[in-house]
Amino acid sequence: MKRSIILLLAASAALLLSVASCKCSRGTETEEISTVTDSLRTAWIDTEYDKVIKHPFSVEIRLEMEYIDDDRLPKSVQDRFNANIIEACLGETYVNLPPEEAAASKCSDIEAGFLEDVIEDDGEDSITTLAEWQLSGQLSYDAPEGYLVYYISAYDYNFGAAHGYYYLAPIVLDQKTGDRIHEKDLFNDDYEPLLQELLEKHIEDAEDFDPDFLLVDAILPNDNFDLTTEGITYYFNPYEIAPFVAGIIEISIPWEELKPVLKQQS
Repeated sequence: MKRSIILLLAASAALLLSVASCKCSRGTETEEISTVTDSLRTAWIDTEYDKVIKHPFSVEIRLEMEYIDDDRLPKSVQDRFNANIIEACLGETYVNLPPEEAAASKCSDIEAGFLEDVIEDDGEDSITTLAEWQLSGQLSYDAPEGYLVYYISAYDYNFGAAHGYYYLAPIVLDQKTGDRIHEKDLFNDDYEPLLQELLEKHIEDAEDFDPDFLLVDAILPNDNFDLTTEGITYYFNPYEIAPFVAGIIEISIPWEELKPVLKQQS
């Protein structure tokens, strides 16, 4: 199933306002997700930031990040969930901060980076006077029992670039412990040859994919995947195995074909 990536773009006229605006909203129980034993309450961080940082340069920063906010969970488990979410969304630097503080710090650092680029460039060689950084992270319910999938979609455009870059990065979480699940947790040690074979087989089923676009001789598992009741889907972002124009390539493999390398507990 093709998942859509929504790029939240503001009108260019609004970006030329000289007054900065920032808003954050947090719900106490905005969403519930099914777990094996109970339901987890989650909250949202929703931050928008538009500012002219130096005439005529403008930045737009938008962060939407869902995280776990449930006092029925042991604190260690909730912290593990949120540490994995924060690391995947914002980076390892922010892992030890509370979610709201981590989000604010990340946005501040993004702005500072844009400002540094403006000072270095000062508009002389820029193609554009707009910079954007946008990220959305949200839990999904379409996962096998015992797992959660957290989808991260992002877009980044810096001053003077030919075009922006977007990507999709799902992470799989253990529903009981909050631990992140990697390939090595699902598959036996010798899984890579079979996965390569299956990825190269099923890329033929990828939506709108032209085999002439391939830039690599082998399609290797990249640990960028989600899980559904039907199987595992790998996501290859622009430039990983094909040019930017090919977009995000999704390759799905049924569980039946993965049985030879699945760990028993998986």
